[in-house]
Amino acid sequence: MSGSLDFVVSGQDVIERYIAQDWFDDLRTILDPDLVKSLDGEGKLLYAGNVPVAVCVDDSSLLTSNYTYKGKEGVSLYAAFPANSQRRELAAKFLLFLMGK
Repeated sequence: MSGSLDFVVSGQDVIERYIAQDWFDDLRTILDPDLVKSLDGEGKLLYAGNVPVAVCVDDSSLLTSNYTYKGKEGVSLYAAFPANSQRRELAAKFLLFLMGK
């Protein structure tokens, strides 16, 4: 199924399980380097070793005003790109849309 996914949003607990399986791609290969640096400075990235692979989207009004994460209470929402994503450019645009950028 992962071959048909281009973008994933889930709770940090779920994202971290997939990070442990090396499932996500390096954000630096998908997003603008200045954006990655900015997100890093804001403490919004999760890493697989020293590779940024997920972005916190807790402050996305599009997500928080319409959906409630049904996982553990207090768990942050993160977005990531599966390593075999076929439409990276479109998925990156969707992340920027969710972030209001």
